[in-house]
This record gives sequence, C-alpha cells and structure tokens, in this order.
Amino acid sequence: MTSKQKYYKRKIIRSGKLIESFVYEKAVFTHRYGHPDYKPSGGRHQVADSKKKLTNREATNKRNKKTVARLIHANAYRWADEDGEVIQPKILTLTFEENLQDIDEANKRYKSFMKKLNYHVYKQKVSKLQNIVVVEFQKRGAIHFHCIFFNLPFIEIEALNAMWQDGVNIQTVRSVGAMATYLTKKMKGNNDNLAGHKNYRTTKGLLKPETFIDDKRIDAIIEETTPTYNAKYPTEYYGEVTYERREPKKKKRKK
Repeated sequence: MTSKQKYYKRKIIRSGKLIESFVYEKAVFTHRYGHPDYKPSGGRHQVADSKKKLTNREATNKRNKKTVARLIHANAYRWADEDGEVIQPKILTLTFEENLQDIDEANKRYKSFMKKLNYHVYKQKVSKLQNIVVVEFQKRGAIHFHCIFFNLPFIEIEALNAMWQDGVNIQTVRSVGAMATYLTKKMKGNNDNLAGHKNYRTTKGLLKPETFIDDKRIDAIIEETTPTYNAKYPTEYYGEVTYERREPKKKKRKK
C-alpha cells in the first residue's frame, strides 16, 4: 500500500491463492481521521456498558477470524524443507489432563513446548517453526490449544507425547479452506477467561497477506483472476461494499 495515496475506492487483499476484492461506495481514507464522517468514539478511556462490551468483543473476534484465515491461506504449502520439498501443513491439538483453566499457566506450558519442539527439529536453540495457535475454552472451562504448523516436518507421535505429556493429537488437512474453517470455528470472542489475552497468536516469521489500493495493480490482478463468490453489505462510513473472492484463472491446455 502506497503512503502517497490519501484515499481509495477499491482494494484487493491477496493471501496466497485467495484474492479478495472490495469496492466501496464512498472513498476510504488511508488515515481514518481524514474521513469527513468520522467521529471519535472516545477511545480506550470511554467506559462501555456490558452490551457494548459484548458487541465490541464480537466485532474484534470477527476481525481476528479474518486475519487468521488470511494468514492460513498466505502460508499453507508455501514452506519447503532443505531439499526444496513443500511441507504439508499439520494441525496439533494440545490438551491438559488436569482440566487446566488458568490461561497464564497454559501459555507458560505452551511456550516451553515450543522451545522443546524447535530444538527437536533443528537441534539448536532457535525459533524457526512457523505456526498459528488458537486458544479454546471447553464448556467445562478446560483450555485446549489448536495449532497449525506450516513448516513442521514429519514427527513421530511418541516424540510429541514426550514433549507434551498431557495429551496431543496430530492430523493433516489438505484443503486450505478446511484448515481456515477448522481453526476459526474454535475462536470465541465472548469468553471472560480471555480478558486481557488474545484468542490467537502467531509466530513472527509468517508470510503476510498483500494489500493493493493502486488502480493499475488492481486492474492487472482482476484480469488474471476469476470470481468465485460475491456479496454486498452496508458499512457505517463507506456506504455499500461489493465483496468478491477470486482465484487465479486456470491455464488453458494446449491442444
């Protein structure tokens, strides 16, 4: 995204093979305070009632889900091993035998597990494994961690059990869309146990989705892709938004 462009009416977010197109009825300013209809909400100093807090949590969780889904699309099948072979993403579920409900203690154990796992894979103290982890609270209050690893090579379940002794399950899911659906369904925004904590975290080295607001670049991407889904929805400041999911056009086979 260019800093010279003050506003735009079209935007594309590209996350791996997933391309999302947004067309806005009203101009979107690159700095929200520049929008003529913008009204400050009071920020962090404004005290919200319980209903407003719930609404805010739900809105934040909705944004978080979109962020996680895009990161999955941007990273799945984009990591390779030392021989150049693409690594199959893996889903790990980490549980606690003693019905642990303390998020700080759970996070402490998770960090210890990640250190052990990195050392097991790379034989040195590094943080090279790339993943997204979502925190889920069961109905009884127990904490589960759901992780997607993008560059974790094959590993025996016995090795995982030795590093995480409470309970671990590993599976592979070939569909990127299914991975995104699986992980985002575990994300809840209305749990008081998460107060002060995010319901997901990511490693620093993940590939990031790309955002484009330049019309020439957008036109080129539109030309190279085809729509697979579209919808329209209202917004508070930008009027009606036309949304499309697109994918690269299939190359024609030579006769």
